Amino acid sequence: MHNKSGWTATGVGVWLAICSGCAGYDTPVSGPLWDDAASSDASSDVATDTAKVGHDVAVFTPGAPIAADDKKWQYVEVPGTYCRDGKTTGFAINANPKSDKLVIFLEGGGACFNDLTCAVNPMHYDYSPGIGAASLQRDGVNPFADWSFVYIPYCTGDVFSGTAMEGHNGEPQVGYTNIGKFLERIVPTFQGKLSTVVLTGVSAGGFGVAWNWLRVQDAFGPTVAVHALDDSGPPMSGKYLTPCMQQRLSALWGWQDSLHPACTACDLTAGNVVQPLIDVALQRQVGRRFGLLSHDEDSIIKFFYSFGLDNCAAIDEVIFPPEFATGLFPEGLSDLRAHLAGKTNAAVFETHGQAHVVVGSPGGWSASVGGTTALQWFTWFRDGDPKWVDFAP
Repeated sequence: MHNKSGWTATGVGVWLAICSGCAGYDTPVSGPLWDDAASSDASSDVATDTAKVGHDVAVFTPGAPIAADDKKWQYVEVPGTYCRDGKTTGFAINANPKSDKLVIFLEGGGACFNDLTCAVNPMHYDYSPGIGAASLQRDGVNPFADWSFVYIPYCTGDVFSGTAMEGHNGEPQVGYTNIGKFLERIVPTFQGKLSTVVLTGVSAGGFGVAWNWLRVQDAFGPTVAVHALDDSGPPMSGKYLTPCMQQRLSALWGWQDSLHPACTACDLTAGNVVQPLIDVALQRQVGRRFGLLSHDEDSIIKFFYSFGLDNCAAIDEVIFPPEFATGLFPEGLSDLRAHLAGKTNAAVFETHGQAHVVVGSPGGWSASVGGTTALQWFTWFRDGDPKWVDFAP
């Protein structure tokens, strides 16, 4: 049976179940704080000079490095960062001193932009044992198994794009600001030790990857190749992620202070931001890759995008919004693939189904399109293999 909005009771239950748990893919282990007595001299070598980089860059000021234990998860709380409940948050590191490569993983957990969506969005973060993200496992399967890892939790509801100390209901939505403070510690910790960074994330973290890709590159400097891998955060055009929706998020989350300065084509007033931002990133990141994974009828992203339908008529209603029509989301993915066509540093892995997140836990490696698995596609992405191309039903 359908309610007025067209969403089935089963669909509502699935959404509530998934969204209430989608921040729980990966929770870092407890452990001793890092030895902050390590010398901070190396931080002075971090490239922050605009003239050196040769592009408009995001402002970045390096802080003190962290002495991390060898291949052990350790958590650090970072003063001046905030969850939606106003409490301090942090990040976790698992460093491999023998590797010159780093994965930075952004957690998922939905978005908070009205009473309905905020009700099931994580507003606090407590670290606890175990990190389940497939790309952060030291096993015999993960293509990044011998890399260093950084895990960034999610508790701001702004897909890591927010700078607003008074977001929804006056709560801090400062995910973008938090990442900046994390980078102040992460970058000096690995300064002079890295050749490659992969910025990746799922769901809200996937959107955060696209939003933060350029600023992470700016922070590490031009000699470190920063690639981006976005699982289930598709930067669709305004036909699907509508202008009124982008206007709402911009005003609520403070995009005027997080939009990368290189995106001169981004128009906050007109609500044309998300796709122009990935366009300028791909143009600037020559030789650095952007990969997107998505299910072709992802029920969760369809739900969030549906608030933008009918000119955002239901965005403040305590009811479910109009239903995203079957076929409209795969049309949006097809439109996105066509938009990215010809860009040799971008590829899409689109698999069939309504599930949300393709490779959240290690079981996701087996997801396949035409006999090619996500694991193979990730490996080709890692290696810059010519076989790393679009795969779709």
